[in-house]
Amino acid sequence: MRDHKYNQMPMTMDMNMMGMPGMTDMQQTMTMPLNSQPYFVFDPYVFQTLQTVVGRELLIETVKDSTRGKLMDVKPDHISLQAGNEIFFIRICQIVSIMPIR
Repeated sequence: MRDHKYNQMPMTMDMNMMGMPGMTDMQQTMTMPLNSQPYFVFDPYVFQTLQTVVGRELLIETVKDSTRGKLMDVKPDHISLQAGNEIFFIRICQIVSIMPIR
């Protein structure tokens, strides 16, 4: 069994430390499972500034669109904005600009 052809794999130059031929370290990193813990960027300046305008009417511009409404609550990763009868939860990392209306 020791001399069987499947037990002997020649080492090639394109093989990296993980033993996966033809894959760069970056490709292997992208294919490896990520840590399952949540990840978000916390911006203390934006968070603190938003806390000072809770209850005020704001125009929130995000990378997708703009929403106008009353700022109801601020959390480290998102805000809740009431526009009419609807409540929108907007991730802080998606906010481009904030403009007070009144």
